[in-house]
Amino acid sequence: YNSALEQLLSTGAKFEGSSNKVDSGQNTSKQKFEITPAGNNIYVTQKEVRKQVKNLSGLLSQVRVQPVFSRNNRSQGFKILHVNKGSFIEALGLRSGDTIRAINGTVVDSMQKGYELFNKLQAETSVDVEIIRNNQNQKIHFEMRN
Repeated sequence: YNSALEQLLSTGAKFEGSSNKVDSGQNTSKQKFEITPAGNNIYVTQKEVRKQVKNLSGLLSQVRVQPVFSRNNRSQGFKILHVNKGSFIEALGLRSGDTIRAINGTVVDSMQKGYELFNKLQAETSVDVEIIRNNQNQKIHFEMRN
């Protein structure tokens, strides 16, 4: 479901972050993402999205989430426990502590629903993600551009 977020966005400025790669030692390599944040709007190039989505397992390894349940045991979304520094997920504007509630108005209440949304969103050019951040509902709008 986190991958659905990637599918999102759009144009030319680059987010610079560093990521640690472990090979035969620890090499730190700079990664640049074709992401332009503008308030609650995030623009990403289609090329960047394709590159990130291609390596789904790598993408999912950038973030740890857990389901959030209400008092009546209904899932209310997924809380982000950790986002790797310098990662694509961080560049998208998601933070540790955020709870992802809905994507394009559909509540993300299971991993299966997240994967279904991801598959549907691959053809979209814009995506709205509803989150709870610091106990406040917020929307992040993602646009994917050429």
